Amino acid sequence: MKKIIKYFIIITIIVVSALILIYYSFAMRHIYDINIIELGDECYWYDAGREDIVPRRGRIIPPVVQNYSYNKDYIIAKQQPRALKEPASYGTEYEYKLGRDTTYYWIIIKNDSTTIGPLLYDEFRQLLEEYDIELTLDD
Repeated sequence: MKKIIKYFIIITIIVVSALILIYYSFAMRHIYDINIIELGDECYWYDAGREDIVPRRGRIIPPVVQNYSYNKDYIIAKQQPRALKEPASYGTEYEYKLGRDTTYYWIIIKNDSTTIGPLLYDEFRQLLEEYDIELTLDD
C-alpha cells in the first residue's frame, strides 16, 4: 500500500510539473509575442517592446524606431529615443545632441556594418545625398 501511495505521489508530481511547463511555455510565447522582420544581410527589426534595429555587426539603433526603409545596401531609420537611457546591454553610450525629446535619423551601411547616427534631419539628408541613397521614410 505504501508503494502505491509513493508511486501515486511521484506520478502526480511529474504530471503537475509537465502541466506547469506547458502552461509557462504557452504563456511566455503570447506575453512576449515578438514580430521579427529580416531587413537583409542579417539585420533585423524587432517589434514588441523593444522596437529597435539590430545589424549583424555594428551598433544597434535603439528604441523607439518609428519608421525604416531598406534595400540591399542600406537601412535608414527614424528614431525617437526613450526618456530613459538605454541599458548597458546595448553596449554603446548614445549621445543625443538635442536631448531625448527630439527625433533622430540613422543610416546602416550593410556591406561594412557601419551604423551612422543619431543624426539630426539636415545631417541625415546630407548623408543620403553623399552616399546616393534613394530610400525614403514614409510618415
